[in-house]
Parts: sequence; structure tokens; C-alpha cells
Amino acid sequence: MKPTRRECQRFKTLVLGRPNSGEVARVVHPCDSNAVPCRGTDSGGPLDSEAGAPGIVIAILEMRGTALPIRTDRLDLIPGTQPLLEAELAGRATLARQLKMKVPTSWPPPLYDDEAIFWMLESIHENVSFETWGFRYFALRDEDGDVVVGIGGYKGPPTKDGALEIGYSILPEYRRRGLATEVVEGLVRRAFEIPHVTRVIAETYPDWLPSIGVLQKTAFQPIGKGSVPGMVRFQRERP
Repeated sequence: MKPTRRECQRFKTLVLGRPNSGEVARVVHPCDSNAVPCRGTDSGGPLDSEAGAPGIVIAILEMRGTALPIRTDRLDLIPGTQPLLEAELAGRATLARQLKMKVPTSWPPPLYDDEAIFWMLESIHENVSFETWGFRYFALRDEDGDVVVGIGGYKGPPTKDGALEIGYSILPEYRRRGLATEVVEGLVRRAFEIPHVTRVIAETYPDWLPSIGVLQKTAFQPIGKGSVPGMVRFQRERP
């Protein structure tokens, strides 16, 4: 059954969010007087995101238009770059070739459609940092070949007051394996590598009990109503 327009809009609000209205925080420039030096920045050598100042490294790579994947125990959260999103518009087989991994026949996840992809492409065109703080493909590593099992990521760059919002959706046949929990932990870890990010936000619906369970398991606390009627908001503060 084809989802209704309202259902699709709920999905976009929950998983993809909306662009921030000019309230995006300034990216730290490596030449700023208060920037922490990073290995490799003087010589032009490789930047190591595990070495000393990961938040500054991420910011530098973001300015270069390079979005870093996020690696968890079983997953790689791959940035939804313009070439990947355009490949998906061409079809599942084209996306699989571009990603160099399997895309299940059940793809895409429920309520995820071309309109969402066009929205993300427009967001990247307007603000290149959406490749870092935007949509991601969730790839499950497997010895028989990696497979894409979900989508989500960030709903835009951090706000000026240090908030960063996340969303996630896993294909039905890959649920109840702890993958959503792993995704959330990976997104939160990367978020808190940025010094000025003080809290991570997630929204869901009160009747989506599995989603609420994931947030509770990952130390999110309910803080009230969401951004649209009927939604509830959860928050995890920096330790």
C-alpha cells in the first residue's frame, strides 16, 4: 500500500528534520587563535581523527567538503553525498554500484521517497556542511558483502546554542538486532567530538515504543513536546 502524504511528512520530520533557519553555529577554522593544533595540518599530511583534537579535524575536513563516515561495532554510517543521493534517484541497482555494497530488494525503508532525496540534495546545495551533519546510509559489515540496512543521521549542523538533532530508520527485516541502538550511540559519539555541542536531541511519537526503547537504552531523557503536534522530545546531555 502506498503511504499517504501525511505519513511521508511524518517520516521526513522524524528522520530527516528540517533545515535550520540561519541558526547554524560557525565552523571553527584551523587558523583561529583558540583552535587546537591537529597532527598533519602544518605539513599537509593526513589528518588523524583519533589524534588529540577530533572535533577540530572534523571541522577542517568539513570545510574541505569531506564528510567522515562513522564506524561502530557492526556498522558504517556513510554520509549521503550528492553523488550517492543522485545515484539513488536512478534506482536501487545504481545506488548499490555507487556504494559498492548490497542494497536489499526491500529498499527503501517505509515512507522514504524521492521527495526526501530531493530535499536533502537541496539542503546540501544550500549548505555544504549538510554532507557532514545530514543524511547517512547505515551499512552493515558482513563477510559475504556489506549491506545497507537503514538511513538517518543528523538533521542539520549544530545550532548556536549547542544542540544537534538525530533521526534513524532501519529496514524491517533488520530490526530487533540492536542496530538502531548502535546507530544512536555512534551519532552521539561523533556529535560530542565537537567541543561546543552540549546536547543531542531526538524526537519520536509516543506510540512508537521500539523507538522510545532505543532512546531510553542510550541514556536519552524525555524533556517535553516535540517540534510538531503529537511528537515527544528526548535529550542526552554531554557527560
